[in-house]
Order: sequence, then C-alpha cells, then structure tokens
Amino acid sequence: MAQGRFIPRNPQKYFGNYTQIFFRSSWELTVMKFFDRSIGVTRWVSEEVAISYVSPKDGRIHRYYPDFMFEMININQEVERWVVEVKPLKETSIEHAKSAYDKVAVAVNEAKWFAAERFCQANGMKFKVVTEIDIYRMVPRTAKKKAPKVKKLAANGTKKPVAPRKSSKTSITRATNGKRKSKKSSA
Repeated sequence: MAQGRFIPRNPQKYFGNYTQIFFRSSWELTVMKFFDRSIGVTRWVSEEVAISYVSPKDGRIHRYYPDFMFEMININQEVERWVVEVKPLKETSIEHAKSAYDKVAVAVNEAKWFAAERFCQANGMKFKVVTEIDIYRMVPRTAKKKAPKVKKLAANGTKKPVAPRKSSKTSITRATNGKRKSKKSSA
C-alpha cells in the first residue's frame, strides 16, 4: 500500500496547509493529482474537515475526516462543492464484502457516509464515494509497449535483443468444436 506526502504543483488551489498533505493509498494519490492538475477544480482539501457520526461498533460518537472536499466549475459554469471518500469496492457494500472484516468496515462506513450526506445537505454540497472502478475510469490509459527480451551479456559485453522463439515441432490450434488440440507441423 502506497503512503506518503503529496507536494502539489498548484499549492494556491489547496485550501489548507499544503505542506501537510498525506496520501494513504495509491488511489488517494491519483485523486490528489487529478484535483491538483484539473482546470475544472478550483480548490480542494484533504482530511481537514471533521464530521461527527455514531459508530455501529460501540454506539459512541466518533469523528470522521473525509478524504477530500473540493470545488469545481460544472458544465453550466456554476460552482459545485463536493465531499469525496476513496474506498475499495469491497468496503462499500455487503454484496462486495469478502471477509468478516470487510463486513464490519461496510457497517462503519455506511454510518460515516450517512453523517457525511447530512453534512453535505446542510452545507449545500454533494457527497460521493469513489472506488477503484471510478479511479481506473478517471485515469487515461496509455498503450504499453513490451520491451524486447534481452540476453544477459553478448560476447562483447553489451546486451542484445533476442528474437522471439518459434515453436519448431508443435503448435496449438483451436478446433471448430472449441477444444484445444495439438497438431504436428510439417517442417
């Protein structure tokens, strides 16, 4: 799990202490980079606002610090304010929970998010939980080229690319009925 300090390229967009921005996962880091670099996002902050909630584990009041709050200019040129929580899909609903720990995390998260939604309604904001699915959609994909295979060392001490090996005796083909069969090549 990636953790560290984030240094924004645009510290003027951060409304908080921009020298104390920490991420607790690579997904949070991705969202931070998006907020920092997006021209549509005018201001953002990370874990600087506390929201009270009642935990289902002990029935006591706790403080919840959402991952992000941000302001953006929407398509109608209106300012929107959002509270965003970044969580793995398995901790967002019982259907996706894989373990007993995940199920407890879902219950606690639902209590936090209920409080966050009330907070947002009272303050003219919107609330969203962002999962890895949303993050993968947000990040543009680039085609990765495979590097050529390299021999350890050539005779002169340099590394040289190796051409892919061709099968000399056997090739696997797919038969018309969907089964795989081995077929001798006539070489």
